[in-house]
Amino acid sequence: MKALFPLLAAVALASASWLAAAPQQQQEEQQEPTQQQEQEPFKLPRIVGQAKTQEEMDAWNAVAGALSPQEKIQLGKNFLELYPESGLTSYVHKEMALSYFQTNDNANFINHAEEALQELPSDPAILPTLARAYAEGGDNNKAIEKAQEGMEVFQTIEKPMGVPLGQWRLQIDRAKADLNYAEGLALLRKAFEMVGDSTAILKRSVDRFQKAADLDPSFDAAYFRLASAYAKLNDAEKAIENYARTAALDNLASGMARQQLQKIYTLLQKDTQGIEQVIEEQREYVQEKIAENEAQIEELDNQEQIEQERPTLQQPPQPPR
Repeated sequence: MKALFPLLAAVALASASWLAAAPQQQQEEQQEPTQQQEQEPFKLPRIVGQAKTQEEMDAWNAVAGALSPQEKIQLGKNFLELYPESGLTSYVHKEMALSYFQTNDNANFINHAEEALQELPSDPAILPTLARAYAEGGDNNKAIEKAQEGMEVFQTIEKPMGVPLGQWRLQIDRAKADLNYAEGLALLRKAFEMVGDSTAILKRSVDRFQKAADLDPSFDAAYFRLASAYAKLNDAEKAIENYARTAALDNLASGMARQQLQKIYTLLQKDTQGIEQVIEEQREYVQEKIAENEAQIEELDNQEQIEQERPTLQQPPQPPR
C-alpha cells in the first residue's frame, strides 16, 4: 500500500474496488465456519459396551487378556489415553480397579472403581469390593453407604445369559457376604470409637458378620471380626467359638485368631491345652457348612440341566371348525 500512496487516482480506484468487494468478502468469511462444520468427519455415537473401531476392540481385548495386574494397569492407561470417548472405558476402569486391588493400591482402586460404577452401577464385582475397601480404609460412613446400596442392587439383579445358575448363585452369595462384612466392619469401628454405650451398634455389627459367614462359610475375616464384636460385648463363649472357626480355616487370620484364643483362655484362667480341641470341633462345623453350600450349588446346577433337557410340550392341533 505504501507504494500506492503517491498515486491518488490509483488509491481512489483501489479504495472503491475494496469497498465494492468488502460485503462479498465479509459474507464469505461469515459462511466459512459453516462450511468447515459441514466438512467435519462424521463421528460414531458413543454406546456403552461397544467399540467404535477394530483397533479399539483389539486394545480392549489386550487389556482384558493381560495376565498380570501390572500389565493390565499399563494397558488400561494406554487405552484411556487413546480412546477417551470409547464405550468401553467403564469396563477398562473396572479391570484397572480390580488390578489395583490385587496390588493393594487402595487409593487407585477406589478412584477407578468409582469411575466404573458411573455406567456399571450394578456390577457384582465392583460394589462389594469397593464397600470393603472403604471399610478397611476407615471410611465408615462411605462403607455403610456402598454396602446398603449394593444390597439394594442385588435384590433385583438378573442372571446374565450363559452363566450357569449354580455359579451365579455362588457369585451373588459371595458378593452379599462382602457387603455384609463391609457394613459390619464399619459398624464395629464406630462402636470402638464411641465413648458411651455401644451395645446397640455392636449387635448390628454381629448381625452383619453372621450373615456374611452364613453366605460364605469359608470367610475367615467374617468369623474373626464376629469374634471381636462378641469379645467387645463380653460374650467370651461366642468369641472363643468364632476365633476357633477362624483358626480352623488356616488362612491369613488363623495366626491372629490363635493369639486371641490364648489371651481369652489366660484371662478366664482356662487350660490353654484345650484350645486345639475347640479348634478341631469348630473345624468340623465349618466343613459341614461349606459342604452344605456346595450341595445347594450342585443342586441348582442339576435342576437347571434338567430344565434345559426337558422337551418342550407342543400344543395339540385344534380340530377344524
